[in-house]
Amino acid sequence: MTQPNIIYIHSHDTGLYISPYGFAAPTPHLQQFASEGMVFRQAFCVAPTCSPSRSGLLTGAWPHTNGSGGWLTAVLVLTTHAGIWFPH
Repeated sequence: MTQPNIIYIHSHDTGLYISPYGFAAPTPHLQQFASEGMVFRQAFCVAPTCSPSRSGLLTGAWPHTNGSGGWLTAVLVLTTHAGIWFPH
């Protein structure tokens, strides 16, 4: 048995509002692609914001364990490494 080809397509903030999920937004190429492949209709998001949820999906690890805590984590890491600290 050959390994399946997996293509991950991520479109920011689209949600389910495209035609493969039954909405009227015309996305004919995505509709054709979905009809020839597999569409996942039930999913779980590991975080309420974009970067941590995307990192969880792509790594298979919780965002707090894969280093993606979102914007605030990035600010704290960057400012700490740059020697800048913002007092509370």
